Amino acid sequence: MNKDLLRQVQLIQLEILKDFVKVCNKYNLQYFLDGGTLLGAVRHKGFIPWDDDLDVAMPRKDYDKFCKIASKCLPDYLFFQDFYTDNHYPNAYAKIRKKKTVFTELISRNCKMQNGIFIDIFPYDNYPSKKIEQIWQGIQIEFYKHVLICKENIYPWLGMRKKKLVLKMTEYLPFFFLSKLFNRNWIVKRYEKTLILYNNKKCIYLKEPDLRYGKVVIPVDSLKEFVNLEFEGEMFQCPKEYDKVLEILYGDYMKFPPKSERGNWHHIIDIQL
Repeated sequence: MNKDLLRQVQLIQLEILKDFVKVCNKYNLQYFLDGGTLLGAVRHKGFIPWDDDLDVAMPRKDYDKFCKIASKCLPDYLFFQDFYTDNHYPNAYAKIRKKKTVFTELISRNCKMQNGIFIDIFPYDNYPSKKIEQIWQGIQIEFYKHVLICKENIYPWLGMRKKKLVLKMTEYLPFFFLSKLFNRNWIVKRYEKTLILYNNKKCIYLKEPDLRYGKVVIPVDSLKEFVNLEFEGEMFQCPKEYDKVLEILYGDYMKFPPKSERGNWHHIIDIQL
């Protein structure tokens, strides 16, 4: 993706973000910039120049409220996508997509889900402290995630180098067979139930569904207070302890990665604005 096209995509994502924030402000819902978007706000005061997605997050209770009202409250040019609004969508987090656009990733080219330009919305759930509970929850979540991905013809190994490609294909092969045995609605219900398993218990860690289980967890206290930070000339809510969060996610986050690691890691193969 050339720089001009990437910039056009980023500006569309920014407009989606602003409309998302309007709904959150109207209904008093907590949100915050997350992942690479939070890093962009802190390090660049905007998008990471080579980043092709935009991430926000919400506490689970606010996320659930947003999901219930999103389709009615967002502008008509946007499509709210989750398990229930798109029967081919496989992810345990939501997206807001711009209608009449195309943004197709290599790994999901055979999936029938809607695929316009989007922003990601991640719910944060409690994460258990006991190792045995972490392992058991992680096993279940990875199982449901893999089965759903396979059921919707998403191929995570595409675009990988040959050695990693073979390993990834081998990892997913059993799940392709299992995906034929399970009803989608049953998988979705079990998946969601497992994600929120510890939300009624006192925990010291939080986790969003797309972070690696057992590898990246955020202390509860780091997501209790929020401040406004500049992102592309606008102010958006971010964790007050963004330094701690970014260190957990990226280590020495102010250090730029080598040029060989900057680029379109989502392997976008078709863009229509």
